[in-house]
Amino acid sequence: MLVNLTSRTFSFFTPSEHDGAAIEVDLTFTRPEADEIYHNIVEFDQKLAIIYLHPYPPLVRLEKASSAGCTNLIPTLCATINHRGAGKSEGKNSWTGAAEVKDLETLLTYLLGRKFMIHKNTTNPDTIISEYNEKIRKGPASATSKKDNSPFLQLIDYERVLIVGYSYGSMIASGIDMTKFLGLDIGLVLIGYPFSVSWALSLFRSSAFTDQLEMTILILREKLDSSKASGKYINLSHVLMISGDHDDYTSAQVYKTWWEKFEGIERISDTSTTHKGNKLQVLTHRSFRYAFIEGADHFFYKRDVYITNNFNQNVIKGSHILWW
Repeated sequence: MLVNLTSRTFSFFTPSEHDGAAIEVDLTFTRPEADEIYHNIVEFDQKLAIIYLHPYPPLVRLEKASSAGCTNLIPTLCATINHRGAGKSEGKNSWTGAAEVKDLETLLTYLLGRKFMIHKNTTNPDTIISEYNEKIRKGPASATSKKDNSPFLQLIDYERVLIVGYSYGSMIASGIDMTKFLGLDIGLVLIGYPFSVSWALSLFRSSAFTDQLEMTILILREKLDSSKASGKYINLSHVLMISGDHDDYTSAQVYKTWWEKFEGIERISDTSTTHKGNKLQVLTHRSFRYAFIEGADHFFYKRDVYITNNFNQNVIKGSHILWW
């Protein structure tokens, strides 16, 4: 459906279900706006939310992952957060990554429950709720939760969530327990997964993340097999990993050795393409796809366009996610 779109961003704190810490979040809502004229008419997915996760806060001091330029896909909701201890978020880096995973799972819980809670540290929450109800939701909504009198935004029923994590953010994304969110179709895009240094980023708990990722891939494979049996099967992956073959922290061989762990999952193809002199190797399983970008390091210097192109080629077609 071709529509004119308008976006509005709300910045506030949301309480982590892990320990109640105030986590800084930006929620950008996109909706049709018939009264406005846009030069570019695009399509958007009314049931899709995208969450972006940034690199390791103690090293890069990055505030909120930027979604700009990653994809031309337009979701209804785009969320970017500051990990605990980054930006204005409360708490400190957990060093193990466990608390950060719980923070991410909190967002998924809110999406699943259709209520995005607002932390008491937020300035003028009533103003945020009022503007959201008027401009985005287009209807009245309760300003507080009957359970604990906490303010929240009443969300629509999201069906699909795409989590895009870069470096440390990809490790955190890999740690979520999919079995907690069976009511959501969740896809992962993991960029520059810090495999060789994940032990240091998690205080020697790296296996907790890689084991969970392996379990996620198996769960998604089962979902694909189930959908195939029902006649709705789409033969594409639900986890996309993108890495440079000159990554500063993890060699291509280490990545490929890690890949061999998944050989028990039926391989579909092993293809190699060339784009403007740069080779791109794509390894594909039923629920997992791995892409190597030739000449790219961990920071994808001057090759960030290949991330965008690879994302668009492997994840979306036009403006629709291929997985769903």
